[in-house]
Amino acid sequence: MVETQEAVIRITPLAENQLPPLDPGMTNVTPAPKRGYRFTPSPHKFKKDIKVTLPYDPALIPAGLGENDVKTYYFDTGRARWVEL
Repeated sequence: MVETQEAVIRITPLAENQLPPLDPGMTNVTPAPKRGYRFTPSPHKFKKDIKVTLPYDPALIPAGLGENDVKTYYFDTGRARWVEL
């Protein structure tokens, strides 16, 4: 028997001052005033892949880079650093 459990996923917009500092070389391209998002509960694993679409501002991409260089990161509190998804 496979047990199914429902979970309520919350997405909370965060301002710049609510984010941990970025690692050297990172640039936040999330459009203001929301500069990041917190997904809860955390940690959470889905049984199937899900698709999440997040906005970004092409004007914030550093010179010499393009849209294909934009990556999504989460802050790993245990390791105190940003990790690419």
